[in-house]
Amino acid sequence: MASRLWLLKKGRKEGLHRQWNEQGILVFEAEYRDGKRHGKMNKFYEDGKPYIVQHFVNDEIDGVKKSYDKEGNLAESYYEIGKKVR
Repeated sequence: MASRLWLLKKGRKEGLHRQWNEQGILVFEAEYRDGKRHGKMNKFYEDGKPYIVQHFVNDEIDGVKKSYDKEGNLAESYYEIGKKVR
C-alpha cells in the first residue's frame, strides 16, 4: 500500500509533505505554508526518477519548472509568480 506523510495545522497542510508508492519509492513531495503550496513541489516517476521539479510562492508557480520524460530528457519553462514568461 502506498503511504503519505501529511502534517496539518488548524486543518491546513503545513510543512513538507511526501508520498511513496507501494515499493517505498518517493513519488511526490511538496512544501506548504498555511495550506498553500510554498516551496518545492516535485513529482517523480514510479521508479523514483524526476518527472516535474518546480517551486511555488504563495500557491503560485515561480522560477524554473523542469519536466523530464521517461528517458530523462529535460524541458524547461520559466514563471514569474504564476505567469509563464518563456
